[in-house]
Amino acid sequence: MKNLTSVVLHTAFERARTYRLPVLMTSTTGKTAKAMLDIVKDAPVRLIVLTHDPRRVGPQTAFDLEVRQRLLAGGHTFLEDEAPWLPSITISRLLEMAFNLSSLTPQQRLWTRKYGIGGKVCFLMTHKVIKAGLLRTGESCVCLGGSRSGCDTALQMRVSCRGNRLFPEVESVLVSALKK
Repeated sequence: MKNLTSVVLHTAFERARTYRLPVLMTSTTGKTAKAMLDIVKDAPVRLIVLTHDPRRVGPQTAFDLEVRQRLLAGGHTFLEDEAPWLPSITISRLLEMAFNLSSLTPQQRLWTRKYGIGGKVCFLMTHKVIKAGLLRTGESCVCLGGSRSGCDTALQMRVSCRGNRLFPEVESVLVSALKK
């Protein structure tokens, strides 16, 4: 596991354990989720792992079934992102690079400028977890994100409410890949 990923995972674990917060993380193949499971062991830290829709990734990058079983057996939550009409992730990235197009909304571009790609991932993931009903108004979590493999960002997020709309806000930047 890369050094920065290891720092992010350990920092997130300590914050989650100290403040009794769930940890939200993405993991495409299960490698980063497995590393976090190895750190958590049987500590009372709840993991919520989000992975790509298996229809959008090839078999070589699909989530490891043994890691998935280990997550579920440990009482953690495993979610697959559902994106039925989108092209594969590899094709999307190639189109963005070849034609200098961005599929990001203005809000996502703002998050990326402020917190990096990993921070944008944290916001998107927290939105999905709120939508799934796993976090409610006033609840906080530690959210991990990255740009390729592993993770390079850890944010403590809180669910806020404006009108009847729930949204995540950053309470604290624990680790950021952005140079300040």
